[in-house]
Amino acid sequence: MALNAQLVAAHDDGSVSLDDVCRVWGRSYMDHLRALSDDAPLLELPEATREHAGALLSLVFQAGSAGLVSLRTTDSDGLDSARVAARALVDACAT
Repeated sequence: MALNAQLVAAHDDGSVSLDDVCRVWGRSYMDHLRALSDDAPLLELPEATREHAGALLSLVFQAGSAGLVSLRTTDSDGLDSARVAARALVDACAT
């Protein structure tokens, strides 16, 4: 959401056209993460955000029998890494 807010702000101040945002960054959260991990232009974000986006993209989830992905509420290294990466992305976009 913070990354999306950055894209909207860049469009609203006239520095980036909506067509450019959609072409470069896509329309979905996953599109945004892929663009960020590939160091897409249009936003000036810290270099580390690229690494964090790549870490989130590398997560593997397994759908349960109901077809829904369930994240355990217990601690695990993978989930902890995801939380750290997501927090770093939000903080970078919020500043």
